Amino acid sequence: MSRSAPPPRLQGRVVVVDVARADVALGVASDGAAVVVTGDDAAAAGALAAQVAATGARAAVFTGDLVTPGARAALAELLDELFGDRATPE
Repeated sequence: MSRSAPPPRLQGRVVVVDVARADVALGVASDGAAVVVTGDDAAAAGALAAQVAATGARAAVFTGDLVTPGARAALAELLDELFGDRATPE
């Protein structure tokens, strides 16, 4: 008798990760989370998002400085656009 594997523990979650934390981005992706890679370097963020997507996880890129209110609002809009209710913080 074989057991089925448990579902990934972050399935259905969206995680925002700085481009400098590739280990975190890939780790949460392997646990089932969708990942939004943030950072000022669009090329680096895009490359990491491509690595995340290669794991089978959903990935997106947001470039901007999240210390500014305008960038945080833009990130919130992107999260809502891409993930809808799943992006609502708990």
